[in-house]
Amino acid sequence: MLFLKISTIALFSVAGYFIDKKRPYLKHALSTKINWNLAGFSLITVYFVFYLILKITQHYSFHTNAFDLSIYDYAVANTLRGKFLFVPFLNGSFFQEHFSPILLLLTPWYMIKNSPVTLLVIQCLAVAGAAWPLFLLASRQLGNKALALIIVFAYLNNWYLVHGLLYDFHVEMFEPLLIILMLWGYLERKYLVYWISLLLALMCKEDVGLYLFFFGLLVLIKEKRIKLGLITSGASLLWVFTALLIIALMNNEAAVFSGYKFLTNWIPQNTSLSERFFHWTSHPLETAGIFLNMKVFRLFYPLAFLPLFSWWGILLLAPIGLNASSANSLQAGFMLYYSAPIIPFLFVGVIFGLKNILKRNLNKFWILLALCLYLVAFNVHRYFPDSLEARHKTGRAMLQSIPENVPLAAQSSLVPHISHRGQIHILPRTEASDEYIALDLAGNPFPMTKQGLHDIYKSIKNNPKYREIFNKDDFILFQKSKMTENPLKTVIASDRRARGNRVFRIVTEPREREEIFITIS
Repeated sequence: MLFLKISTIALFSVAGYFIDKKRPYLKHALSTKINWNLAGFSLITVYFVFYLILKITQHYSFHTNAFDLSIYDYAVANTLRGKFLFVPFLNGSFFQEHFSPILLLLTPWYMIKNSPVTLLVIQCLAVAGAAWPLFLLASRQLGNKALALIIVFAYLNNWYLVHGLLYDFHVEMFEPLLIILMLWGYLERKYLVYWISLLLALMCKEDVGLYLFFFGLLVLIKEKRIKLGLITSGASLLWVFTALLIIALMNNEAAVFSGYKFLTNWIPQNTSLSERFFHWTSHPLETAGIFLNMKVFRLFYPLAFLPLFSWWGILLLAPIGLNASSANSLQAGFMLYYSAPIIPFLFVGVIFGLKNILKRNLNKFWILLALCLYLVAFNVHRYFPDSLEARHKTGRAMLQSIPENVPLAAQSSLVPHISHRGQIHILPRTEASDEYIALDLAGNPFPMTKQGLHDIYKSIKNNPKYREIFNKDDFILFQKSKMTENPLKTVIASDRRARGNRVFRIVTEPREREEIFITIS
């Protein structure tokens, strides 16, 4: 595959050289007879629809999870119900985990459609929508809309971006849109756009302020825009400390950092921040290894290392360094949504890297063609929608049959399809109050193993407190058996508040079905 890509690039580059030298009018025709704005908008629209198909089929085939789709879903839905960002799985506010006030801006959309699907649609729109300010930025800086379109294509197909999109829902996936829009506002001197985008980017998550702090320093030192740089850096750093303070208060912690549990990814327990900083500075080879490794190499090689040809590439140090130094292997490898803060700086670096190449009299048509072909060839990946099977319809019907608001426990992949309720637990956790337990033996067992899932199924099946009421296509639903205590006592207790005569029909289950009709005056 690699040989095929390189051969194709070489072949078309030779063709580009021929066009450049022998048929210059063809080059002129290619650059003038296409409506590039329409082409850019059409490309973005096509990818938005494609993203949407990927996400919707992923969701309805039970490949989304409570961790993390339902966490965000419950946070937004419960805010509408007067429970501020309450998440039952966290037994508290979402702010106990992360400071993401941008979630509050999603609540109006839940008035239209109170469903996790709303979040998936918004996420697809944000990821695809980031390509438009990227197109505008590239068009202005490069003076070539064809090149801008190629950069947009590379962005929309970027492996890290699409894999972040495909992992449930995360507010981090708003960061490419907001940071690119912020940079566009800065470069075009549209300061209202700049400040609004900066604020919204900060509202995504507590770590964004660190990246924008370094952007402010670049504006201050390199761009010599002192006032703007100072305000940007100061506001960003203040936001980080405020966010960590709020998280600490939500966890009833007095110290700013002690309430932030994810800090242990960088600073081990019983180690201070100053000790960790001294370790990094006193071990330069280890620190350099954070940036010089194959994981970082994989970020740059699909983009021909173009961000390294510009001073703007220095903005990548903060998001790459913070993620790559994490003890979380997924975060250190920029997997899932962890690459989201890197992507906007990466592609803005591509734009300015190309701009510097053009300035060096290397704007030969065949050279640009080779770079464009490289960006296309190394950013083409195959993504296929998940197949929707008949069993998935069976699973949705089973889950819809569960009464609303009753406590239950369910497999993580089933939770996003269950109506919102006050008490819901994710297997393997169960509580005595659970009226129902739902499983999908053929589905994703996360956070359990397949064996663990089957062990839980056997345990519940052998538990006399539950009876199996549904079993089809590997979807299984258990219901708690009715209490066998004295029904007359229960009826009398409930009738003490009633007035007049009332007839009660009592059914005792599951061993024997007995109907008792009594009249109490």
